[in-house]
Amino acid sequence: MNAQGGRARQLQVGFEASKSDVVLFLHADTRLPEGWERAVVAALDDSEFVGGAFRLRFDERSRRMRLVEFTARLRIALLCFPFGDQALFVRRSVLSEIGGVPDVPVMEDVDLVYAMKQRGRLALLPLPATTSTRRYREGAVLIARQAAERCLAQAGVSAAEVDCILVCSCTGYLCPDLSTILVKEMQLSPRIQRGALLGLGCAGALPGLQRAYDHARAYPEHHVLLVAVEICSAAYYIDDTLETLVGNAICADGAAACLLSCRSDTGPRIAGFASHLDTNCQSSVGFEQREGRLRIILAPTIRDLAPPMIERVLEELLPRHGLQRSDIRHWLMHPGGRRVLDRVQEELGLSDADVALSRHILRNYGNMSSPTVLFVLNEVLQNGAARPGDRGVLLALGPGFAAEAALLEW
Repeated sequence: MNAQGGRARQLQVGFEASKSDVVLFLHADTRLPEGWERAVVAALDDSEFVGGAFRLRFDERSRRMRLVEFTARLRIALLCFPFGDQALFVRRSVLSEIGGVPDVPVMEDVDLVYAMKQRGRLALLPLPATTSTRRYREGAVLIARQAAERCLAQAGVSAAEVDCILVCSCTGYLCPDLSTILVKEMQLSPRIQRGALLGLGCAGALPGLQRAYDHARAYPEHHVLLVAVEICSAAYYIDDTLETLVGNAICADGAAACLLSCRSDTGPRIAGFASHLDTNCQSSVGFEQREGRLRIILAPTIRDLAPPMIERVLEELLPRHGLQRSDIRHWLMHPGGRRVLDRVQEELGLSDADVALSRHILRNYGNMSSPTVLFVLNEVLQNGAARPGDRGVLLALGPGFAAEAALLEW
């Protein structure tokens, strides 16, 4: 099945393709218990129930995960309000009456449960739906491979022809690293060169692109595959701060890949890079370790720091190539958040059209950290907006506090 970006729209496509009287929404990293079908049928024998959910359980039995389970049980006891990771099920007739899955960018499960409760009672089953805490490894391997294979297929290059693979990520750690795992998963050459770029956050794709560019220039006959992948849902942290609430709400999972080669005459040409770091603001954005888990850091000052940082990196990039901002037709900015985009647009004097693609990606996919700016680039490549002679700038902000830029020419 094919669907537009956004989990709500993907769930809606699945609902429309289904034929049963009961629709169950199950996260890919969640397993249902034995006998779940009988339990659902028995619960819905009572016409008062319009749907329901299972008890939340994690396969990791640490104190931290048990506390999350406890808070979920408390929420159920007090509010009778399950979330999507509890394997929601609903009568087909009720879901149709609601109008399908609510088309909202994030937390569609909350809107769905609210609409269900308006139409009847929810059956909260004692059987556990068990969620895997190995989300990063399984998710990153899956979607990184999918992105990489689609990239190679579009370029008409086989896996055996890839000479170097680079992977950037910040939402998990693997050893062996993800690039090495992909060698096996994709049956890449055993002689392939590889590398991992970790901890560069939302800006990671651009340093990754720089390293891929350097390799391609050093070895003009090589094909260099760059993959940016994040499983932000593996880094969800639950506490009582607005910082984590915002991070959990806007961040999403995603992967993107691009192939660099000095032998290709298709796609944009990379004309240069620029970086600017303000080390006095290193504590403004990133991750910290708490109780063995990643917790996002998003200082509210980011929206104020972003415009001057982008100003500085553009001052380093454009004059070096004899260019002014008016020479740039495509502004391909990482959409870190709506307010950050608003401030950058205002300070740089950009039009609504200049930031439309960034807003489109944020609205439909969320902030996927490092792959997001490549999603914006892909929109330009797919919609045919770029013409020969056009110039574009890729822009992203990340931990450091860093601003990264790349100049593209068509």
